[in-house]
Amino acid sequence: MTSRFPLAPWLFGLAAATVLVGCPGGSTADIRFKQEFHFNGKSDDSFGVPGGVPIEIWGMVGGTFRTVDVKNRGGGLLQGVEVPEGKLYFRNGGRWIVTDAREVVWHQHVWGRKDQADTPQGTLVETAMTGLAPWSREEGALHQLNVWASGNGYAFPVDNQAIDANAESATVTLRDLKFETDGLNAYLPALNGAAGDSLHLAQVLATHLTDASETVAFEDSWSVAVLRGAILKDGLALPDGVRPGEPQLSLSATLTPGNLRELEVDLRGNGFDEVVASADGALSGEHAVTRILIRPDLLGGLARTEAGSLPFALSASARTPEPGAPTARLTWSDAATAGPALHVAYGRMYLSQGLQVEAGTVTALDPAATTLDVAPLVGAPGVIHLDNAPITEGMNVTSPSPLVSWSAPSVGTAHGYEVRIVRRNATGEIRSEALLTRETQVRLPPAFLSQDAEKTFTFAIVVTALHDAAEGFPETRQQPKVPFGYAARATAFFTSGQQ
Repeated sequence: MTSRFPLAPWLFGLAAATVLVGCPGGSTADIRFKQEFHFNGKSDDSFGVPGGVPIEIWGMVGGTFRTVDVKNRGGGLLQGVEVPEGKLYFRNGGRWIVTDAREVVWHQHVWGRKDQADTPQGTLVETAMTGLAPWSREEGALHQLNVWASGNGYAFPVDNQAIDANAESATVTLRDLKFETDGLNAYLPALNGAAGDSLHLAQVLATHLTDASETVAFEDSWSVAVLRGAILKDGLALPDGVRPGEPQLSLSATLTPGNLRELEVDLRGNGFDEVVASADGALSGEHAVTRILIRPDLLGGLARTEAGSLPFALSASARTPEPGAPTARLTWSDAATAGPALHVAYGRMYLSQGLQVEAGTVTALDPAATTLDVAPLVGAPGVIHLDNAPITEGMNVTSPSPLVSWSAPSVGTAHGYEVRIVRRNATGEIRSEALLTRETQVRLPPAFLSQDAEKTFTFAIVVTALHDAAEGFPETRQQPKVPFGYAARATAFFTSGQQ
């Protein structure tokens, strides 16, 4: 949710690598677990997304991890089963919930049209746009048209296309009509469109950030903002008798400038230097970057820190300037995102033990605001230990299941933590899995630090403190809500003596 290391599960052979029998000391209990689908913001247990991964349940008895269940695919009730005492580890893909609870719900959020999700089509929608504004002549500027489909209040980009600087019109073909990532699933409402379904068309321009005088460029800076746009509403009716893969719908629209918004932003934030320093992070340098994302709230208050495949009004980044630098001026048009409230995600990226991590906040943006003064909601965790010892560069860990521990942040309140185990191979490729917990310690299952035959893997641990006052994390809610704050600390890379 906040890490610079995308989930890339590697523990596919977990069952084979773990002792599963001969573990006395367990007790019997009922365990409930399921994937709960929220369709357009409402619970819908009848809805499923094809290709879901199994939920696995693990626990420790007598110092050894064993499986409780690795065969289910959607959830259910295990009655009177022998389970370990203490923590249970529920795994779904590359994410784990570590908890004392015997009931866990993995939430999958689905927006759009259920009929389109049940019977995906190779629908093509051609959209002709006129009224494009003259593109910037700045060398290296990027020109692009973005198209987002919106159903029941949710929107996502389905295509983009680079446009020549002299173009005053263009035609965009939508080819990918579904979007799935990190527990979010959406589908274009292209089948017998209903009132409220719409297309959002945006002409976006990427240029360097400037100060209020528009004469000072910030180092390594870039801003991608909506310049002109349009919203086509009231359903996307689909002609009868068309076959998947054929053009099925032709639309036309004239883009307009909408209302221009401006925001003055201190790229260093207010209090983030202290958070970065507390994580032994670098306050400056080429890896010290400030990111700002302004997007419409089309997710029912869910906090998102990345633009990804979601609609945005503006996405900007720059190397974090030195103290005393002028404020950056951000400008954008609301023509493609008018209506919903805006969220702003502010993030400071920094090096911690050689890994780039981040601290930031996601809050609502005041519609009348002309300046942005962002303060951290939570600080970084304390120094990370393995079996009560600090982690040093190149140290070798021999324990098959070490205890990872840290202290709570000195700034704000952490309502939970993401503990991400990063594995690097000899070529530098990185994979990771993450454990979610409310406590300031977690014991790793043995397979996390498994080596290859040549012992070329090295490992690091990133612990991110999460400030999210909404209830249910992590057992019944894994997506944070606004206001949301986070801050991370990393360890040096170490080795493992396991085979």
